[in-house]
Amino acid sequence: HFFPMVPLCWALRSAGHEVMAALPGKFTAVAESAGITSTQISSSDHFYNRDSQANHQTTPQWGANADGSHHGRVTQAVIEHVLDTYMPISYSNAEAMVKLADQWRPDLVLHTPWDYTGPLVATMLGIPRVSHSWGVALPRELEALEAQAIEPLLQKWGIQGGLQEAKHHIDICPPSLQYDEVPTMTRHMQYIPFNGSSPLEPWLLEAPKRKRVCVSIGSVPIENGHAHLLESVIIALSRMDVEGVVLTGGVQVNLEHQPANVKLIKNNIPLSYVLPSCDFVIHHGGSGSTMTSSVLGLPQLAIPQMCDQFRHAERTAEAKVGITLTNKTPHPDEVYQAATQLISDEVYRTNARKMRIENLQQPKPEHFVSLLESLTQR
Repeated sequence: HFFPMVPLCWALRSAGHEVMAALPGKFTAVAESAGITSTQISSSDHFYNRDSQANHQTTPQWGANADGSHHGRVTQAVIEHVLDTYMPISYSNAEAMVKLADQWRPDLVLHTPWDYTGPLVATMLGIPRVSHSWGVALPRELEALEAQAIEPLLQKWGIQGGLQEAKHHIDICPPSLQYDEVPTMTRHMQYIPFNGSSPLEPWLLEAPKRKRVCVSIGSVPIENGHAHLLESVIIALSRMDVEGVVLTGGVQVNLEHQPANVKLIKNNIPLSYVLPSCDFVIHHGGSGSTMTSSVLGLPQLAIPQMCDQFRHAERTAEAKVGITLTNKTPHPDEVYQAATQLISDEVYRTNARKMRIENLQQPKPEHFVSLLESLTQR
């Protein structure tokens, strides 16, 4: 969730401001690769350990509602995941964040919607805070439950009357992909993909000889792993006249024979390096995969696995920039049929291109520097 904030951090640094990213575990290395000063507020990153089963993942039952939608079930999955996973993380990181804020004395706090330590220290110090999205909006139903769950932490730190309201909410999701339930004081900002840093591999500079499709499963582990999902997708791609580029994310794929038209990438390559040469994308519904694919104008086949991935996949299908498969481990035939439809039906490519233009029309990060400056006293 830090990746989407990097371009705004760059803009603030370029304007001469100090920026400190307070991050858990290994993510200080991510900030370092982006050239952002950071400090580690905890040594734990167990949530991102593929060997850990302590992820509290919630998968909605996909039986349709009376109107054919899945929205209520998708909403419940997100609510349970936030309260079971991200709320405890905030509780465990609160003391370190309060200590850092007392020492560094920031003038403003920029935070993501699932982080509650940012709003906590902003309230304690009496300084403004601004929330920054990473994808589609959280369900409104979460607000009252958040307030109830955070109350013991506020009492511990002597805060009465709840957390102060955010001055603004910066939304990087293209408006046509976004839900209607965005927070008040929302300001749209152009999404500029940053998916990490690495040397550019030479093959990415070569023009594909046929349609190229990227397969991305992100960096967040799921229960029982992604291996079966990747295997189904690879088998489907082997039957198509495409070049498949599979970003395995460290997952061991166990296939008797690797298809000649599929390249398995085991090292970490930023998605924004690969997608410009692709014709469409198959992904897990993660925010980074969805946003990067959307703003590059690429049709998407989403196969969500957990949490907010279902909301991203839901909006991808509703906006008709892609297709969603509701089976977490679909049969290769299902993947083949959906991918073939994605290629043959021009409506997905047309809508994806429109979304790319829509994103380019939003204000760039540097536009927001003066807005944030106006909130501070210095």
